[in-house]
Amino acid sequence: MIRKRFVAFLLCAAMLLTVFPMSVAFADDPIKVYLDGSELSFDVPPRMINDRVLVPMRVIFEALGCTVEWEEDTRTVRAQRDGTEIVMQIGNQVFFRGLDKKTMDVPPVETDGRTLVPVRAVSESLDCSVDWVDESQSVIITTSGYTSQSVPTAPSIVQNPNATVMSDTYIGDDFRFAEDNFQLFGDFILGGGNWLLHPEPLSVDSGKAYASAINTVAEALPGVRVFNIVVPTSDEFYAPKSHYQNQLAGFKAVAENLNPNVTAVNAVKPLWEHASEYIYFRTDHHWTQRGSYYAYQAFKTAKGETADPLDSYESETYDNFLGSFATKVAGTSAEEQVRANPDSIESFFPKVESNGTIYSDMAMQNVLYEDVPVERRNDNTYTSYIGGDNPLTVFRTSSTSGKKLVVLKESYGNAFSTWNVNDYSEVYVIDVRKFNGNDGNNEPMSLSALYSRIGFDDLVIISYPPMMNYGSMRKLISDMK
Repeated sequence: MIRKRFVAFLLCAAMLLTVFPMSVAFADDPIKVYLDGSELSFDVPPRMINDRVLVPMRVIFEALGCTVEWEEDTRTVRAQRDGTEIVMQIGNQVFFRGLDKKTMDVPPVETDGRTLVPVRAVSESLDCSVDWVDESQSVIITTSGYTSQSVPTAPSIVQNPNATVMSDTYIGDDFRFAEDNFQLFGDFILGGGNWLLHPEPLSVDSGKAYASAINTVAEALPGVRVFNIVVPTSDEFYAPKSHYQNQLAGFKAVAENLNPNVTAVNAVKPLWEHASEYIYFRTDHHWTQRGSYYAYQAFKTAKGETADPLDSYESETYDNFLGSFATKVAGTSAEEQVRANPDSIESFFPKVESNGTIYSDMAMQNVLYEDVPVERRNDNTYTSYIGGDNPLTVFRTSSTSGKKLVVLKESYGNAFSTWNVNDYSEVYVIDVRKFNGNDGNNEPMSLSALYSRIGFDDLVIISYPPMMNYGSMRKLISDMK
């Protein structure tokens, strides 16, 4: 009893010297805490105070094998394990490990009726190592006797490379329209004389929900390599700062929430690095085939392969393309400006022979079109790529790889698919919007059933923000499982 009173006296005395302002930060994503690979659950969420994570004291101490006592009169917590006692007091940076006096960066606090203690100070006092993973807002605690084989790990933190695949990606302001050099036409922005943009949002919550839809599909395909590619719209790089939607935050949320059986392909970084090139149309909502090449290049890298250089492909350019945005500003001065400065279609042709067939059914019995080229020559429309949007387009090629690829897409996947015929003997392009009762087609499409039928090797799910941001559109993907 005398020792306890002495320790309490020291704690109270030290508290008088420890008065400082605390900065409480609330991250967009909840802070997670993992102990030897298992996530801890708290009734009060962890808090970030002065760049230190605090958690409910009883949960963390008991998880580390301590018995815990609370002294209400002195606002003190005592935790014991194997003869070692840890003593901490609310508001006091000084604490004791046995008779050793120590100092922590942030003192315990009381919030929502719970005492929160700094997780690093507690863990290190009990001989654990502590790491912080900024990309996923996670604390990783490892006990001294733990090995990754001894207990299940937390795959999204310890094993999942998706958590950091976009950690070094950013979007600068280098190519944005100046704030004094654009006009608004409803929801559209006109800048640069002939460039129309339509700002598209993508929330972090939508990114997480989209990742969940991708995970659902991947779980149904255990024998398939599944890749996910998310593509920004042109406004992400070029919209004036006042209209920037920050799709990047949503994209990062996607990668961080994909399961390890999905490979996140970072197409955003290479697109940004080539943003000075003609990677998006100026009168249309799509990217150009040149833009899609940089996503294809990133896909090849994710597979451990190297893409042939862009200039090694035969190419032609066709003028006078006016896209979907031009029709959205019909009757305005913006229409006059973009019609006076139309886009062009830059086409890069495959290096292999191929023949395409378009079907309306998964069984591939109902043929809509035959002899479909990967790209139509002398065509100045976006439908020149794989014949436009159709339920199921199958290309059989002269590639000797013997491998089969399925591309699950909306229209951004059209230009992307043109590159992949070079690498696969068969490429199956499925429009997620044109099966299962959608777009007038009641034919079912199930990727797991298709896999049983044809046994494909790889699946790419490629999407852009309007496809990702709405539950009804995400459901089209998960319904394909």
